[in-house]
Amino acid sequence: MSKNKLYLHPKYYDIAFDFRDLRKEHNFMTRLYQKTVGRSPRSIVDIACGPAYHAIYFSKKNGIDYSYGLDLSEAMVAYAREKNEIEGGTARIVRGDMIDFKLPRKVDMAMCMIASIHMLTTNEELLKHLDSVARNLNPDGLYIVELQHPRDNFEEQEDDTNIWDMELNGTKVFVQWGTDDDPFDPITQVHETSVTMQVKEKGEKRKTFTFTDPYRIIPYQEFMLLIKCSGKFKYLGSYGKFDLRKKMDTSEASWRMIAVLQKK
Repeated sequence: MSKNKLYLHPKYYDIAFDFRDLRKEHNFMTRLYQKTVGRSPRSIVDIACGPAYHAIYFSKKNGIDYSYGLDLSEAMVAYAREKNEIEGGTARIVRGDMIDFKLPRKVDMAMCMIASIHMLTTNEELLKHLDSVARNLNPDGLYIVELQHPRDNFEEQEDDTNIWDMELNGTKVFVQWGTDDDPFDPITQVHETSVTMQVKEKGEKRKTFTFTDPYRIIPYQEFMLLIKCSGKFKYLGSYGKFDLRKKMDTSEASWRMIAVLQKK
């Protein structure tokens, strides 16, 4: 799906993105499902799962009958399966394209985190994706999608560069995601985001990897129209972070768009 070869280095990807508060996000999604459907979810799929953080975490919770992680990268799927075993998870990690996939069994709740839906670069891909998610959900199932906050699509940023570093067991990973000079096509709404990752392992020289990550801007009203055009979901609203008390708005505290869709 993506030109980003970072997914060929799943160990470093795992270290770089292991900053999620999985307990908080699990509680948010579980309580949201309980509030909407009237019971706890018994099955989930983590779409474009990468190292399958959520698939593994959910699989170890009481009340979950089965949990899937879905990813297109063969290297990432192999890594996630090993990670699942090491961490004592019971998730089933499957290789598949988020545009069109079929799970072994339907699920109560689907999730797509870390703005992975922005990897879908055309309306056709997004519509096929929504159709596919709906086919794999049980009746009244929820689809929870983490997107970029709508204001970030339009506000001119002082600096489009996102820099951070993480460390695990002596391996340090430094990431620079995007630069001010990255090309943007206003017709396709796609940023060709440049990514640089530097890795320093114990006793080894620093390694540098560079990639390109196509990232499609999805304005709020356009997303609403795509949901309507798909005909498969009801839009229930959005939250500004993983907190049921914080509906999405334009305040600084609302830094993300956590959209909630329910299968019709």
